[in-house]
Amino acid sequence: MVNDTKATDLPAVSSQEFLPPLNLWATLGGLLLAVGCSAAFAGAAFIKYNVTVKAPATVRPSGELRVVQAASSGTVASIAARENQTVERGEAIAFLADDRLQTEKLQLQGNIQQLEAQLVQLNAQINSLDEENAAESDRAQSTIAASEAELAGALRTYRDRQLNSIAEVEEAEANLRLAEKDWERARAEYNSAGAELRSLELSLSAAKLERDAIERDLASCDRDAICKISTAVEATANLRLAQEELQKLQAELKSAEATSKSIAASLEVARAKLKRYQPLIESGAISRDRLEEVTLTVTQQEQALEAQKALIQAQTETIEKQQQAIEAARARLQRSFSEARLEVERQEQAVAAQTALRSALSQTVGRQQQAVEVARTRLRRAKTVLNPSDTEVAVARESVARERATVEAKLARLEREREVLLQQQVEIQNQLDRDRQELKEIDRQLSAMVISAPESGTILQLNLRNTGQVVAVGDAIARIAPRDAALIVKARVESGDIGLVEVGQ
Repeated sequence: MVNDTKATDLPAVSSQEFLPPLNLWATLGGLLLAVGCSAAFAGAAFIKYNVTVKAPATVRPSGELRVVQAASSGTVASIAARENQTVERGEAIAFLADDRLQTEKLQLQGNIQQLEAQLVQLNAQINSLDEENAAESDRAQSTIAASEAELAGALRTYRDRQLNSIAEVEEAEANLRLAEKDWERARAEYNSAGAELRSLELSLSAAKLERDAIERDLASCDRDAICKISTAVEATANLRLAQEELQKLQAELKSAEATSKSIAASLEVARAKLKRYQPLIESGAISRDRLEEVTLTVTQQEQALEAQKALIQAQTETIEKQQQAIEAARARLQRSFSEARLEVERQEQAVAAQTALRSALSQTVGRQQQAVEVARTRLRRAKTVLNPSDTEVAVARESVARERATVEAKLARLEREREVLLQQQVEIQNQLDRDRQELKEIDRQLSAMVISAPESGTILQLNLRNTGQVVAVGDAIARIAPRDAALIVKARVESGDIGLVEVGQ
């Protein structure tokens, strides 16, 4: 490819295109620098600033100076400050000699220590006595309490014995009454059991008699046609009545059979007679009425025979029923015998049981009688010890009184010793108070031997020159300018600097 670009087609070149480009931060930094310089020039034109002027001058406080005076007379031992020195309130300026006071102070301190030691010893002795007194009181209280407890125990035991004796007597009486009641009840039960036994024996005898009677009746019923009644048992009576009724029925049956035979014989006679009359009727030997009479007699005899046969049949059936009734009565009699035999056995068992019960009740009566005797013996013994001895109570009371007397004597002795120690303590305490008061006075005098600044400030004048100087009470030792006092400055300013000095500068 051929590039045939013309010169007229290219853009024009500027001289600024060859400089480096400026970014945003560079622009802002330049603006900030320009603004700062402008503000500095403006402030220098309007803001005031301090100007220092140097010149020789004298400075003194306004108002009065504080005079330091000696509170005590003496010889200067040392000087602790100098002129133009700044001191604080209470700071030492000079010291006076205090050898005598120091000696007296040491003596008083020794006395005080000795008195305090004696006081401590006395306090220890008093505390020991107090502890001994308290211990003795506690021991005494314990001993007295123990003795009183023993006395109370003895009294309680005595009263308990009395109460127990009364209670034992009452209990013994109650037991005796109870035992007597039980004995009476056992005897009543024994007597009742005896009566019941006799009643059962009578019932047994009656049951045996009835059983034997029924047995004899059964034997007689088996042996004889008609039972022989030897007892009032209903079954036996019914059986006898049934047998008698059977015999009556059998007799009636025999009578009916005899009657039947008689009627049969009469019927045969009538039939024979009718048979004999029939030929005679034909021959006319007898009348027809006579024949009819004989025929009627035959008919009547036949009817009578049939009726008698029916009666015999009915009686035969009745006899069979009566025989059945007899067998039933015999069975009932047999049952009555079995029941009578069982009743005898039951009565025998009841008699045996009642006999055993009566024997047991007899033993119970014996035991209850023994219990009554034991209760009576206990009652006699309880009445014997109804009033117990009070010897233990008297001994316990004497022990309590003796312990109280011993304790009171010991406590009185300890109290006397304590009063003596308290008196010594008061005397030593008074002496100690006097020595402490003297020590305070010496300390006050010693504090007066120290000449100190009454106020914070600067020492303008010091009248002490050397140690050994003698001062009297009220002598002016120094003059101090107070720290918070206003100052007056007198300066010699050069004429060229006067214009730089202003009020309030």
